[in-house]
Amino acid sequence: MTVKVLITDDSPSMRSLLAEFLSPLEVEIILASNGEECVEKASHLLPDLITLDIQMPGINGITTCSLIKKLPNTSLIPIMMITSVDDDATKTRAFEAGAIEYVVKPFSPEYLRERVTSILQPSRPQQFQSDETVDIQRVLVAEDTRSIMAIYKFLLPQIQCELIPCEDGQIAWNTLQNEYKTLDLIVSDINMPNMNGIEFVTKVRGDSRFDQIPIIMSTTVSETEQIKNLLQIGVNDYIIKPFSHEEFNARVSSHLRTRRLMENQEKLNHELHQLNEVLEEKVRQRTREIRDANVDTIFMLALASDAKDKDTANHVRRVRFYSEALATKLGYDAAAAEEVGYSSMMHDVGKIAIPDNILNKPGKLTDEEWVVMRTHTTEGAKILGDRPFFFAARQIANFHHERYDGTGYPKKLKGEDIPMAARIVTVADVYDALCSRRVYKEAWDESKVIEELRRSAGSHLDPAVVEAFLELVENGTIDKIREQFPN
Repeated sequence: MTVKVLITDDSPSMRSLLAEFLSPLEVEIILASNGEECVEKASHLLPDLITLDIQMPGINGITTCSLIKKLPNTSLIPIMMITSVDDDATKTRAFEAGAIEYVVKPFSPEYLRERVTSILQPSRPQQFQSDETVDIQRVLVAEDTRSIMAIYKFLLPQIQCELIPCEDGQIAWNTLQNEYKTLDLIVSDINMPNMNGIEFVTKVRGDSRFDQIPIIMSTTVSETEQIKNLLQIGVNDYIIKPFSHEEFNARVSSHLRTRRLMENQEKLNHELHQLNEVLEEKVRQRTREIRDANVDTIFMLALASDAKDKDTANHVRRVRFYSEALATKLGYDAAAAEEVGYSSMMHDVGKIAIPDNILNKPGKLTDEEWVVMRTHTTEGAKILGDRPFFFAARQIANFHHERYDGTGYPKKLKGEDIPMAARIVTVADVYDALCSRRVYKEAWDESKVIEELRRSAGSHLDPAVVEAFLELVENGTIDKIREQFPN
C-alpha cells in the first residue's frame, strides 16, 4: 500500500521544496494550498501524514489541525507542523490542537526525512520478555482534551499498548476500580474537570491495591512547580507538553518494562520455596534488572532537575563518574562505588523546587534568595523519600553542602559526622562547578581549581578525599571523564 503525505502550505515554492525533500522516501505526495483544501483532501484521501504551515491566510495551521482532529475519520492521522515560528507558546498551542511533531525552518532535507520516517515507521522499543508470552499492555489515560487524547490513540498502539481513555479524573477513578488488576500504567493530565490530576493521584496512592501501578503525569511548563508535590505523593515520572513522540514512547516503555519486571519478580518470589538453585539465580538476575530500571529512573529525574539549570548540561554525568572513580580510589568495592556514582546524580534534584528566577539568576543572589536556594538540599531529600534503594542518594542530596569544619548547611555537620558518600560527592561537585561556566561566573583554569581544592582541604572539604581526588587528576582519570562529557 502506497504511503500518502499531504503537504499544506500557501507558498507554491515551499510546497515544491517539501515535495522534493521527501521524494527519496518514495511516498505519494498530495498538495494543498490552504487550510480549507487540506481539511477537504484529508477527509477524502485519508493520508498517512499531514504537514501544516502555521501562518496561512484564511484558517491558520493550528485551526486546521483542530478541525482535522475533530473529524472521526481523520482524528488519528498524525500531523507535523512545519513553520518558522519558534516559541514555546505556539508549540504548546500546536500540541494542544493535536500536532505530533513541530519542525522549525530552516532545516536540512535529511532532517525532514528523518522526522517523517520516525512517524511513518516508528521504531518500537523492545518489550521485556519473560519465559511466557507478554500480552498487550494496558494504559489508562485521564485527559479531557480530545486532540491530545487523539495523540495518545496514535502513539500507544506503536508500543503494543491498549488505551483505556477517560475524560476526567472522576471517570478515571471509577474505571480504575474495575480495571486495576489488568492495568499496567496510568497517564494523567493535571487540570481536568470533576476531579483534577492531583486529586486523582492522591486517591490512587491512598489505596494499597494500586501500589504497583506506575503513574506518569502530563504537564505544561507553567505547571512544573507542582512536580515536587506530585513526586512526593507517588507520581513516578512526568512529561512536559509539548513532547516528542519518541520521548513519550521511551518514557512509557521504560515504566512498562519496570512494571513487567516487578510482576515477574513477585511471581519468582512466590515460587522460590519450591524451585532449585537455578531458579534462585533467575531471581538474582531479575533483581539486577529491577535495580537497573531504578537507575534509569534516577537518571531521568536527574535530567529533569538538571534541565532547570541551563548552564549544567553534562554536570550530573561528570559528577557521577568523578564520584565513582573517587569512591574506588578510597577503597570502595565495585558495587558500592557504582552506587555512590549513580546516587550522586541526584545531588541537586531539590533544584526542582527552586524558582527559575533564583536558580538561573545572572549575578550574586541576595540574602533572601540564598535562603531559598539552600533549601534545595532538604527538598532533595524529601523528594527522594524513605525507600532503602535511595538511602545513599538521600544522604548525598541532603548533606553535599556540609563543610568539613562544621560551617556548612543544612545541619552544620562536622568532619566524619558528614556521611562519606556526601564528602566524596562534595569534592567532585566543587571541582566540576569551579571548572564550569555558570550564569554568575566563567570557568576557572584547572591550576587555579586545584589550588582552591588544596586551600579548602580541612575547612570546606575532607583532606583525605581531596588528596585522593588530586591523584585521579594527576593520573588522567578526571581528564578522560571531562573529555567524554564536555561542557
